[in-house]
Amino acid sequence: MGDRFCFAVHCCTAGSPARYSTGFRIHGSCQYIRCGRNRSSLHRAGTLCGQAKQPNAQLCNDRRFYDRARLFNLWLSQSAIAQHHLVLFIALTFALFILVNRRLSAELENELVDHQKTEDELRERGESIHAITDSANDAIIMMDNDGNVSYWNPAAEHILGYKSEEVIGLNLHDLLTPERFLPSYHAAYPEFQKTGKGDAIGKTLDLAALRKDGREIDITLSLSAVNIKGAWYAVGIMQDISERKLSHELIRLRLSLFEFAAKHSLGELLQKTLDEVCVLVNSPIGFYHFLEEDQKTLSLQTWSTRTLNEFCKAEGRGMHYGIDQAGVWVDCVRERKAVVHNDYNSLPHRKGLPEGHAAVIRELVVPIMRGGNIVAILGVGNKPTEYTQKDIEIVSYLADVAWEIAERKKAEEERNKYSNDLKERMKELNCLYSVSEIIRREDISREEILKLCPDIISQAYQFPEITACRIIWGDHEYKTENFRTTEWSQRFAIMVHGRQTGSVEVYCLGGKNQESYDDFFLAEERNLLKNIADLLGRSAERIQAEEQIKHMATHDPLTDLPTLRLAKDRLAMAMGMAGRHKQKTAVMFIDLDGFKNVNDTLGHDAGDFLLKTLAQRFHSCIRKTDTIARIGGDEFLLIATELKSPDEAAKIAQKVLKLVSKAAVIEGQKVFVSASIGIAFYPDHHEDINQLIKLADEAMYRVKYSSKNGFAFANQTIK
Repeated sequence: MGDRFCFAVHCCTAGSPARYSTGFRIHGSCQYIRCGRNRSSLHRAGTLCGQAKQPNAQLCNDRRFYDRARLFNLWLSQSAIAQHHLVLFIALTFALFILVNRRLSAELENELVDHQKTEDELRERGESIHAITDSANDAIIMMDNDGNVSYWNPAAEHILGYKSEEVIGLNLHDLLTPERFLPSYHAAYPEFQKTGKGDAIGKTLDLAALRKDGREIDITLSLSAVNIKGAWYAVGIMQDISERKLSHELIRLRLSLFEFAAKHSLGELLQKTLDEVCVLVNSPIGFYHFLEEDQKTLSLQTWSTRTLNEFCKAEGRGMHYGIDQAGVWVDCVRERKAVVHNDYNSLPHRKGLPEGHAAVIRELVVPIMRGGNIVAILGVGNKPTEYTQKDIEIVSYLADVAWEIAERKKAEEERNKYSNDLKERMKELNCLYSVSEIIRREDISREEILKLCPDIISQAYQFPEITACRIIWGDHEYKTENFRTTEWSQRFAIMVHGRQTGSVEVYCLGGKNQESYDDFFLAEERNLLKNIADLLGRSAERIQAEEQIKHMATHDPLTDLPTLRLAKDRLAMAMGMAGRHKQKTAVMFIDLDGFKNVNDTLGHDAGDFLLKTLAQRFHSCIRKTDTIARIGGDEFLLIATELKSPDEAAKIAQKVLKLVSKAAVIEGQKVFVSASIGIAFYPDHHEDINQLIKLADEAMYRVKYSSKNGFAFANQTIK
C-alpha cells in the first residue's frame, strides 16, 4: 500500500470515561489527532489529515481512505464497549471474590475456634484422665498389639517396683508373668492380636505377678480390650492382694491349728505349727524352745518335720540347757525382741554347731512374751533370700498363736494326765474301761493292742498271779509271760462282720485244789471276758475300715497300684536309704503308646481291662523293694531302689518294655501297645523328688516324640 499509517490508542479505565487517541503517519510524516467516539470526529480527523498534507491534494476525497477510516471507527466503537464490559466483569469478579473470601475467612475462623475448643477439651480430658490414673491406688497398665508396655501409672511403679521409663516398650509378659503361666499366654495372645478377644478379657482373675526384686505377689487383674487405629490394645487394672491373702491364710491357719490341737499332742501341735511357718516364710529349718520361769533355762520341744528329715540329726528333744550354752539365736532373749541374722557366718560371736546339727546360713528368731517374761522361742532358718520385716510379722503372729494353743493344750494334757492317773488306780476294778481306752487310741496298731490286752485282762481277775491270758487272732497269738493251758479256762470268740477271726482265753494256773469251774471264775469275770471279746471284734472292724480307707486313699481303685502320693513317700524313703548306703535310686516315668487308640476303638472297659492286665505284669518284673504306681490315665511311675549303676535300671526298663509290648487278649481280640520310659537317678540328676519326676517325665517325652517303645535317661540320648 502506498499510503502508510499507524494508530495509537490510550485507554483509561480507572473510574473515568474511556479516551482514545489516534495518530496517523502519512508518507513518512506523522501527525497526531485526538478523535472522539462518533463518526463526525472521525470525519474531522480525515479532513484535517487531508489538509495537513497538501491543500490541493484529493486524499480526503479518496474513497479508500474514507472506507478505512469508517472501519477503524467501527472497530474503535466495538472495542470500547468490550473493554467497558471487561472492566465491569473484572470489577464484579473482584467484588465477588472479596465477598466469598470474607465468608470463607469467617467460616475458617469459626472452624479454627471450634478446633481450638476441641483441642482444649481433649487436652483437659486427657489431663483429667492422667490425673485419675496417676492418683489411682490400683496399677493401670496398657499393652500394645505387640505385647509391649505402652502405659504404666505410678501405682504400677509402687506395686511392681519398675519405673515407667524402665518398662515402656518392653514385653509385658516376659516382664511380669511367672514361668508357669507363660504357655497359656503364648497360646491365647495371637487370637487377641487379631480379634481383641480372649478368655481373660472382661473378667477379673486372681493371678500372680513378678516384682522387679524377683518376688512373686498375688494380684487380681481386670482386663479389657481397646481398638486404637485398627490395632487391639489391652488395658489391665491390677490390685496387689498379697496382704489380703496373707491375712486370710493366717486366719485359716489359726483355725486349722486349733482343730489340729484337739486331736494331737502338744509336741505334734508345735511341729505342725513349725511346718506351717516354714512354708509361709520359705524356710527349710524351724525349731521351738520353751524358756523356763528362771529366764535362763531352755528346753527344746521340737524341730520342724523337714528339719528332722533332711537336715538335723542332732539329739536334744526335751533336753534342758542354759541360754549361755545356746547359739547366737538367743540374742532374742537378751534383746527381748525378734532378731534377724541374714549373714550368719559373718557374726563375730557365733558358736560352733553340735555334731549332726543343720548348717545355718541365715536365721530369724522370735521371742514369745507373756506377763513381761519370755516363755518360748520360735526360730526359722536358711530362707533362700534375706528375711524381711514382713517375715518377722508373720513369724511373730504364728509364734503367738502357737503359744496360745500350746497353753490350752498343756492345760488339757494336765487334765488328761490327772484323768489317766485315776484310770490307772481303777484299772483293777475296771479292766473293760482300760481295754476300751486302748482300742480307741488312734496312734496304736492292732498288733500293739493285742499285745497289751492279755496282761491287762489277767490283772483284772481276782487272782492275777495265777491267771494266764491268750488272744488268738488268725495265725498269731498274744499271751502273758506265764501262759500255759489248763483244764480250767474261759473262752470267747472274737467276731468280725459275723465271722470268727480269733478268741480270748483265760486259764487258771492254780486249779488243782479247785473242785469245779464255778469255784474259781466269778460271774463278773465271765461277763468281763465276753465284753472284751466284743470290744476287740468291734475294734477289728473299725481298724479294717480305717485300713481300707487308708488303702483307698493311697492306691488306685482300678489297678490297686499305689498313687503318686504314696509313690513320693516311698521315693523319699528310698532316697534316704540310697544316701546312707551310697546307692542309686531310679525314677522311671512310663507312658503307654497306643492306649488312646484302644479306648477309642474298643471302649473304656477294654482300656480298663488292659490297664489291670499291665499292672499285674508290672509286679512280675519288679523286685520287692521297688514300687510301681499309677499316676495318670496311662502313666505309671516305677521306683527302683538299691541300684549300683544305670545298667541295672536299663535292664528293668527293658523288662517293662518287653512285658508291655506283649499282646493282651480283650474279647477275643489281640491288642498291642508299647511304652515310652524316661529315667532319672538320685542323686546323679537331682536330689528333689519333684524335680526327679519332672526330669524322668521330660526324658519320656523325648522317647515318645521320637521313636517310642524305648527308654532314655535324663539329659541323655534315647536307648
